[in-house]
Amino acid sequence: MVIASYFYSHPCIISLPVIPEIHNEVKAAATEVSATEAIIHIVLDKQRNNLILFDLKANLATLAITSGTFLTSIFGMNLMSSLETIPGAFYLACGTAGAVTFAIYRSLMKLLATIRPGRVNSIAEMNRLLKR
Repeated sequence: MVIASYFYSHPCIISLPVIPEIHNEVKAAATEVSATEAIIHIVLDKQRNNLILFDLKANLATLAITSGTFLTSIFGMNLMSSLETIPGAFYLACGTAGAVTFAIYRSLMKLLATIRPGRVNSIAEMNRLLKR
């Protein structure tokens, strides 16, 4: 009785029937915020994974270039061999080093593609997967 008279006597206090409606609206807003937060986390995870993938590809390219450089450094050593007298040996060594570098890089990229099955390629595809 005392609580009822308190609510009726103060016009600035919200009436009791409105409270469940406000509760439902706040609950719906909280659900929307958590869903939006989940989508933002998914997008950030995808961007982080793309950065990690780029770093991995850069490291694989560095490995391939280093292997080609190793071949040219062997050719450039001051060792006595008959290759110094051949007129086109330098171009042959450069071409071989380039071909080895390219072959190693391509094989590493193919290996990377087989390791990463089932990847999501676009945001539209990610949204389609989220709607399931």
